[in-house]
Amino acid sequence: NHFNSYLGIESEKDGPRVRQKRKQEAEWLANFIVERQKANPDERLLVCGDFNAFLYNDGFNDLIGTLKGKPDQTVLVPSKTYATGLFDLANSVRELANRYSYVHDGSMQVLDHILINGKLAERISKFGFARLDADFPVAYSNDGTRPERLSDHDAPVAFFNLDPPAAKLPTTPSQSPAIKP
Repeated sequence: NHFNSYLGIESEKDGPRVRQKRKQEAEWLANFIVERQKANPDERLLVCGDFNAFLYNDGFNDLIGTLKGKPDQTVLVPSKTYATGLFDLANSVRELANRYSYVHDGSMQVLDHILINGKLAERISKFGFARLDADFPVAYSNDGTRPERLSDHDAPVAFFNLDPPAAKLPTTPSQSPAIKP
């Protein structure tokens, strides 16, 4: 997913269109998620991308709140509520100093998110941001010999255990299967 950027969001001319488009993108995706969950309540869902949205509302929209099913209604362009129940893995980063995927004018921000539902949350083992880009000088982006700064965003990375759950061993002899020689 890649939602519309903030470009023009404060403009008198373009602002209303930009804010409305961002709202509609989040609502469309939230509705899509709800429909998927209705079709298959056991499906493990992962929704990720550069949502161009902060962890919390920005005063204009609350895109991540919309995707989580809990949009802040006090923003300039509030969203409808969709019961997605998604969880943003960026919130699981304990150290606030490490909770960012983008740096703008020295301000660390989360714009890139991985959101998961409860079924997949049972399988999460690790989450963080790959520090490949945002912390490095912009000049590195023009240096073909450097691997850093291929983008201006650090990628969110999640690890999941997708192995089937281990079979429970019998706890009493009566539960043990009969073994034939």
